[in-house]
Amino acid sequence: NINSSLQLPDKTLQFVKDHPLLEDPVLPIGNGPRLITKDVNYTQIAVQRVQALDGNVYDVIFTST
Repeated sequence: NINSSLQLPDKTLQFVKDHPLLEDPVLPIGNGPRLITKDVNYTQIAVQRVQALDGNVYDVIFTST
């Protein structure tokens, strides 16, 4: 069970460095708290861009264990 990137092999860290998945971070609306939970392995993630009733467009992140 890996709890820190310091425990990852160098090969894995280099791959992550060479293949970034996001150009910019996804920040919460209004600088509210981010979803952070210790000791949870998210196995699936999906992002969908949706238009709200107020006309604004939001990126919604769905995570699953």
